[in-house]
Order: sequence, then C-alpha cells, then structure tokens
Amino acid sequence: MGVTKGHWPLPAVVAMFASMGSLHPAFAQPLRMELSRPYAPFVAGNLDGGLALESRDTQFRWLGAASAGLGLFNGNHVWEFTVGLRDILGERHELTLALARLGVENGLGFHAEGLWSFSDAAVGAGAGLSFSILNAEGVVLFDPSRTTCLLIFLRVPVGLIVRSVTRHGP
Repeated sequence: MGVTKGHWPLPAVVAMFASMGSLHPAFAQPLRMELSRPYAPFVAGNLDGGLALESRDTQFRWLGAASAGLGLFNGNHVWEFTVGLRDILGERHELTLALARLGVENGLGFHAEGLWSFSDAAVGAGAGLSFSILNAEGVVLFDPSRTTCLLIFLRVPVGLIVRSVTRHGP
C-alpha cells in the first residue's frame, strides 16, 4: 500500500495517531501532564466585558469588571481568589469576592462568588462556568424582589498572561 498523489493510506494515519497515545517516550512526553508539581503563587488580575440580562426588565445591559487577588498555578490548573468591582451599566455597582478554578489542559473552569450591591444595598451570590475566555454566570441578588441575572462575558486573565510571559514552568 503506497502513497499516491500526496494522500496517506488510512492505516498509516490510524497508526500515527495511535502511537501518540502510547507510552513511547517520543510521543507521550509532550502529552503527559504531571499532577505532582507544587502550586506557585502569582498576582491574579482579570478584566471582564460582556452583557447582563436582568430578570426585572429582561433587557440586556453592558457590564464591565476588574478583579485582583491571589492566583495559584501548578502547570495544569489555576486557582484564583479575587476581590473585584463590577458595573452593570444603568443597573448596579457591585463588590465581588470570587473563587475560580481553571483547567489549563482543556480550558474548562468554574467560579463562585459572593457579592454586595452598592446600588440595592443587598447581598448576592453567583456561580458560573467558563471555556477559555468565554464565561456564563447566574447571579441571585437577595433584595426584596430576589433579582436574578444572567451574565455572558469575556474574561482577559491579565495576571496569568503576565505570569506566563515572565516565568517558565509552574
């Protein structure tokens, strides 16, 4: 079975991809991630921008946020503990306390937060999922009307980017 007109035979392609998952050191080393590395601290900083959909009036509003805190990175995962300010234009101004875990290997993450709304003088809570820089979060504000909100935003992890550019390894 030979190669004709620049095409690879199917068995050769299957064998090539199968060998990438094998224990052969030439292929396995770049794909293997070590879980035993210690977490290294860095200054976490995030900039967010996106849309918020309030349950009160079902209108989309722009949102912007900035947060900073402690990040921990071990080469595979990032944990972030941050304090931030979020502004949903025309609606609310909030102080947030957040915890996030991000997977470097697949880009999936989750985050949870507590918040204080300066505009409504009420506490709230939120939880969400992320894929790379795209985030979706549900928020409940414990005001008299139990306001709910859906946030869809992009997060630029400035602190992690700076850490990655300035250091090599975990």
